[in-house]
This record gives sequence, structure tokens and C-alpha cells, in this order.
Amino acid sequence: MFMLRSSTTLVSAGAVAIGLGLGAASAHAVSIGVNYTGAGSYGQTQAEATGGYSLAPTATAGYATVAQDNWNNTTTSYTDGNGYGNVGVLSTVVDSTGATVSGMSVATAPDTSGIGKEYPTSGTANWGFSGNNLTMLEGNIRPSPQVTVSGIPYSQYDVYVYLSAPGGNGGYGAVTISANSGLGAVGPTNEYYYNYAWPNGAFIQATATSVGAVNTSSSPASNYVLFTGNTASGITLALDNNGWNTGLAAFQVVDTATPEPASLGLLVLGGLGVLLLKRRGTTSGGY
Repeated sequence: MFMLRSSTTLVSAGAVAIGLGLGAASAHAVSIGVNYTGAGSYGQTQAEATGGYSLAPTATAGYATVAQDNWNNTTTSYTDGNGYGNVGVLSTVVDSTGATVSGMSVATAPDTSGIGKEYPTSGTANWGFSGNNLTMLEGNIRPSPQVTVSGIPYSQYDVYVYLSAPGGNGGYGAVTISANSGLGAVGPTNEYYYNYAWPNGAFIQATATSVGAVNTSSSPASNYVLFTGNTASGITLALDNNGWNTGLAAFQVVDTATPEPASLGLLVLGGLGVLLLKRRGTTSGGY
């Protein structure tokens, strides 16, 4: 009798978890992604361009564990003869659920020389990528832009920075993160060096903390940087491509303070299990 009642209770708990979307196939944590689109194809003028490399709202792109929909595509402008999009401000930002993030903005500025243009990267090579990830990488800003992100809504988060290069190009450089004025900090590591070489369609994390680890022919390939454990409400990302044709293609701010749905589901089921054990003890004592 008791075993039948226990089984029924467990089935009900499982049904509640599934009903709340707490099953095994759970979504990733909420994140905010920015995609630098470029304009048309490499070398096209504004009249020739047919639109940039924008990701549709339902297009999922990014490193597997944090891949998201609802990327923020930068608006391309045509203020120079080649039709490349220049820097600007993204004043309306949405997160991976499509909700507007109130008070957040992304400003992209050139380096001290005044250079910092958005380029399409299409060419003879796709670096082994296809689909939405290729679209995300087919536009970058270079050579040494600075991206200022303000009003980050997460109390703790990771930042993923994706790199790309025109077909047939590559090279090494560095990406840094710093905290803007406000509460919180970045860390524990605020600079990584990358070596953009053939990745065969895979996202490979850059872990080098010195240029000597990436500037030789035998240096391992890498094409994204991960900054963990950040708490600042505003940050600046800076890229130095060291004169190579590599650039910042996209970045994500990923909430790590709020439990993911899968983790939340485990907490709920764990609590139900404790209640069930207490009930079992009470029922056993009654017989």
C-alpha cells in the first residue's frame, strides 16, 4: 500500500517538473549576444550590397553550451568609399529570450588612430563553419576596436568573444576586458592571446596569457576568448590584432548568477525528494 502511494507521489513530482520545463532538455542560461554584421560581400559598395550577415531572431549560434537565439545585429552604415560599416552605438538591446534589456547599451569605438571598421569576411575559405555559426563569423570589426558595454543586468556573468578573419587570412592578437566605473570587477584573468588558424569548423578557446605562446608556427589554433567571473555593471572589450587581418566578430554576456533551468529542476526535485522521505518516515511510524 505504501509503495503504491510512494510511486504515485514520485510520478506526480516528475509531472510537475516537466510541466515547469525542468526536464533534461532544458535551455541554456539567459544571455545577450551582439553580432557584427559587415555589409554585403567583401569590396562591394552600398549600391552593390544586398544586406549584411545578420542572424534571424530564431537563428541559434555560438559555442554549444551557450548557443543562443535573438542576437543583436549591429546596424551597418556606409560612410566610406568601400561600403564597409563603421562603428556606432547599439542602443536597443534584447536578451536570448527576445526581451528588451532596459538601460543596457553597446558602443563600439575605433582605436586611437581613428580606425575601427566593420568588414565582411567572406572569401575563399569558411574556416570549416556552416549555417548560423558561419553567418555569425562573416563580419567583424578591426583592427583594434574598443567595445563599451553599459548597464549589464547580471550580478555575475561570463563573456565570450568570437574572432574571425577573411578567407585565407589569420594571425595572432590579444583581447582584454576591463571594468568601467561602477560596482563590481572583472577577473580573474583580464587578457588572453589568440592564434587564428584553421579551426576545422570548431570553436577553440584561447587560453594563452603571453604573446610568446601564440606567435610561432607551432602555436595551437584558437578562435574565441572566455572571460569568467565578472561582476562589473559595465565593461570595455579591446582587441589588438597585431597587424593581422583578424577581428572581433561577435560577443556574448552570459548570466551565471541565475541557476539554469536544468539546475533549478534538480533543486526542485531534490526538495520534493526530501518531502517524500519525511512523508515516508511519518507513514512508516504510523504502521
